[in-house]
Amino acid sequence: MLICVPTPVTKSKEPDLSYVKSAAEIVGENLKKNATVVLESTVYPGVTEELVKPILEKESGMYCGTDFYIGYSPERINPGDEAHTLDKITKVVAGMDAETTARLAELYGLVTTVYKARDIKTAEAAKVIENIQRDLNIALMNELALIFQKLGLDTKSVLEAAGTKWNFHQYKPGLVGGHCIPVDPYYLVYKAKELGYHPQVILAGRAINDYMAKHVAAMAIKGLNSLGKAKSDTELSNYELVLRKRQALAGVTVPYKLIWHTARNKRARIESLEPFYSSGQLQFLESWNVEYPQLLEQLIHFPLAAHDDGAQCARRCTDALAGVIELITEYTTARRASKREVLYPRAR
Repeated sequence: MLICVPTPVTKSKEPDLSYVKSAAEIVGENLKKNATVVLESTVYPGVTEELVKPILEKESGMYCGTDFYIGYSPERINPGDEAHTLDKITKVVAGMDAETTARLAELYGLVTTVYKARDIKTAEAAKVIENIQRDLNIALMNELALIFQKLGLDTKSVLEAAGTKWNFHQYKPGLVGGHCIPVDPYYLVYKAKELGYHPQVILAGRAINDYMAKHVAAMAIKGLNSLGKAKSDTELSNYELVLRKRQALAGVTVPYKLIWHTARNKRARIESLEPFYSSGQLQFLESWNVEYPQLLEQLIHFPLAAHDDGAQCARRCTDALAGVIELITEYTTARRASKREVLYPRAR
């Protein structure tokens, strides 16, 4: 049995393990003898053995190690990334004992390369720091971009020059959204605090990346002012991309929500243009406190490649964010020319 459910955080940035608990209860109620239960969700070290195991035992009336077995193998799929598909990534596996680990290695080995971690907690920790490292790399670039902007320097040019050194790693600044990178660091932070240690670098990186959405929104407002446009008479366009090839993805990133609220607070009206969502999929957005009365039939030009290449879409979207002021200028011109109807989302 494989359990792969969302692991979000609460409003206070603490782990929300309700989905894991619920899934474990359902599995426990239907558990058969000699079964092996594998958790694949991103969690802090200890969840599989300290949370999932007791629930399984309680709901099944059986004992772990004699009647059933547990293991952990984190999901590593990157939606839209055609270079790292399931058969090309290494799957980390860990069981409660050597025998269970061997069974999991044999199972996942049918699909891809397998790495046997020392134990379950090691595998859990490995997964959570993968996303923490990514978050901190981006945070460093974002902070450098903020500094270089004040210095009047072009961040891209600085990074290209520094990249000529053999041991300089190339990363780019940008917004951090989704349900993984902005969330997972708080899981390790929670466990660290529980053990009496207050992480500093991890939380500093999170603060910087969270701030970037407001920074981009402020850039947009400043751009409007430089164009002589009254904020209350201007519509800002938000572009949300479905990065999963040929698969509908109904969701809005955290940066989008922050940008939307920041712009609303500055009395700018918002227009959302989504070329890859159907009207039915957009209904999901109501759960994010945004209503869309109708969809635009015609969409303004956005320089993206064919949607078949999700990774390329992501890269181009990141590049486009750097030119947010130019986008607003182009939109204002196109809006006047086409006289298209505007959507006005409103907060509940």
